[in-house]
Amino acid sequence: MSGAGSDVDRSKIEAILAERARWATLFVTIQEIAYDNKALVRDLASYDPTVAVPLLASLLTLPEYQSNCIRLEILVVFAVIYCGGRKKAKMTQVARWFSQIGESLCVIGEDPAEDVFVSLVQDKLGGYRLLEGVWEATGFYTQRVLDVIATMPDAGHFGQIKNSVRALLIISDIVCEKAGLRRYQLGSDESHSALSSRKIPGKNALISRVTISFSELEERGIKPTDIDPFLFQPQMRKELTGQQIGSSLLDCCPLTILADTNVTVALPTALSVATRDYVIANIIQGGLVETFNGMLAKNYGKLFFDTPLLGGPMRAPVH
Repeated sequence: MSGAGSDVDRSKIEAILAERARWATLFVTIQEIAYDNKALVRDLASYDPTVAVPLLASLLTLPEYQSNCIRLEILVVFAVIYCGGRKKAKMTQVARWFSQIGESLCVIGEDPAEDVFVSLVQDKLGGYRLLEGVWEATGFYTQRVLDVIATMPDAGHFGQIKNSVRALLIISDIVCEKAGLRRYQLGSDESHSALSSRKIPGKNALISRVTISFSELEERGIKPTDIDPFLFQPQMRKELTGQQIGSSLLDCCPLTILADTNVTVALPTALSVATRDYVIANIIQGGLVETFNGMLAKNYGKLFFDTPLLGGPMRAPVH
């Protein structure tokens, strides 16, 4: 009898641990997260998305809250899906939402940041700052993809891929510039349970970080067609609830138009993965996977060739 009871207890414990592991890895749908945060969702519903979305998105540019990236991204996704009222969010509401989401199961996977807050990638026209977010070695992997597309022709479909990628990287750099962020800047490994509105910039200053006017884009040589692949469309909201944080349509399309004069960067921490997903999707669609893989392999080979291995000499042959 004791053996059978032990088996039952062990099964219960294993089920509990498995469920916590599912939440810790965010292997749950956005709808499940919303169900776990009913009061928060109800509260958000009465607020104007044209204020709530950019205000929450701007918090992702604060180095001090790097280790809270998961909850901040979830709040942005919630605002995109559920905000539909007329109330204008203020920092007091944002602080309340930050604390509320912190009581949910969805934040048990938050870990101290282990990478820089801002990384850097380059192409033949210059360098671009990227927010790392929760993505490991964002700059490194994005640079590999940039090196491969640099070998593509500048005209036709490939030329448009290059233009769109460069446009998103420029937008990323603009966000970092507005936020006063330096390349390779460190964030914080401290996870906060509360948002201190007294220690961060004011509401309007924060919103301006992720709001870019169309005239600014035009000055930087960005055309509307260049950012089209990354624009989150209103009809996409219905699909979001069945998706997961980190692999949703908003991660692939992190730009949104909330006003006639500007574009809002809803997920500034997803610009790098949006870039890579866009390139890979076009490679697959064009039937060029084998060619892409070959070029990527050559890129890694050259990287190892030019890097001292284990403190030893360079020029190690890697095939």
